[in-house]
Amino acid sequence: MLQPILGPLNALDCTLVVLLIAIIPFVQIRASLRRRPNRTLVQRYRRTMVVMGAPLALLAADWLLAGRDAAALGLAVPVPLRGEIGLAIALVVLLAVVAWPRPKGRKSDDLRARMKQSGMLISTPEELVFFLSLTLFVGCGVELLFRGFLLWAFSPFLGTAVAVVIAALAYGLGHGFANRKQVAGSVLSAFLFTVAYSVSGSLWWLMLIHTGLMLHGGWTGYRLARLQPA
Repeated sequence: MLQPILGPLNALDCTLVVLLIAIIPFVQIRASLRRRPNRTLVQRYRRTMVVMGAPLALLAADWLLAGRDAAALGLAVPVPLRGEIGLAIALVVLLAVVAWPRPKGRKSDDLRARMKQSGMLISTPEELVFFLSLTLFVGCGVELLFRGFLLWAFSPFLGTAVAVVIAALAYGLGHGFANRKQVAGSVLSAFLFTVAYSVSGSLWWLMLIHTGLMLHGGWTGYRLARLQPA
């Protein structure tokens, strides 16, 4: 068992907090400002797996050694009522996204350019395989780290509202700093997801949405990469 050193937080908890709110955002922002045009998509995906894999492994070890329940991270089973409502919302959102008509002509070209910049214009089967692996890894891992863990760590000390802001900023900046619009979008989406978790107390539906949206985006990019520009 790990001994607490700061309220309920032990040494691994504190290490994770520093990783998520300081080190990972710094590393990602630095990498985005020092762009390497020769880095392939597969290399970028592998790097993301490493960046996300280290804190996820640390979180798993932390929770096992501390003997904590998965429900503390928003993974309660059976799913509470508010989480069940969230799952219904997730299904509606994903069905709406899938049914949304695909852009054509110049709009398709604009979407292709944006997806290429964001690393989701997947051109080869190898890139698609790596992306699918990354999707399952990140879609669930991000929610556990930046929603479940950070709110668990900060809410008792600072209150839920401040914890939501810290978690949203950490996740938004953890995407790097490609441009102001990208950062604003990342922070806004992170804020919405974090508020949704604080209200529902369940991560299952947010992991479903996050993973589903990534899968849809990756498949859309894979199809767009095979179309000729208008």
